[in-house]
Amino acid sequence: MITNVAKEITWVEVSKKVWSDQLRKNLDMKFLRFCISHDYNHKMNDNDIADQLRLQYWMMRFSRNNKWWWALWLWGCEVCLVNAYMMYCCFH
Repeated sequence: MITNVAKEITWVEVSKKVWSDQLRKNLDMKFLRFCISHDYNHKMNDNDIADQLRLQYWMMRFSRNNKWWWALWLWGCEVCLVNAYMMYCCFH
């Protein structure tokens, strides 16, 4: 089904910064990935990154049996904090 949507499926060389413990600095690691995955990740903008950050620092991780409004409040705080952090990273 993917081939009906994609005009062509090719390999794309992508580089990503990775921390090296031995050299103690960021290195560019090059790898291959399908153009479909690359286009999807490129067009997602920063939505996926925001979701990953929000899930990594989840405030409700250890709390259970709370009222529904408490979970909604903490979710809103998480979204605000992650969005503020991403805006800070974009402008500084």
